[in-house]
Amino acid sequence: MIIDSKGCFQDVNPHHFFDETLFKELVKFFLNEGGTVVDLGCGNGDYTRALLDAGVQCDGYDGNRNTYENSNHLCHILDLSE
Repeated sequence: MIIDSKGCFQDVNPHHFFDETLFKELVKFFLNEGGTVVDLGCGNGDYTRALLDAGVQCDGYDGNRNTYENSNHLCHILDLSE
């Protein structure tokens, strides 16, 4: 695993885990509360994509220079250390 000088993973995290129970609770909460979700540190965009598919407005950002490609052009690059 490669981590840059600002603490950002610069490769795909092989230990990433999508928590289905957490996801279902997030959907219930955000659909009830409304608004927009910003997924900071979105990694490969799994939660961003799933929230969008569930009808929750969500934008994803990560410091990984390959975020756009890793998320199939869904999420964006943002240096979260600044």
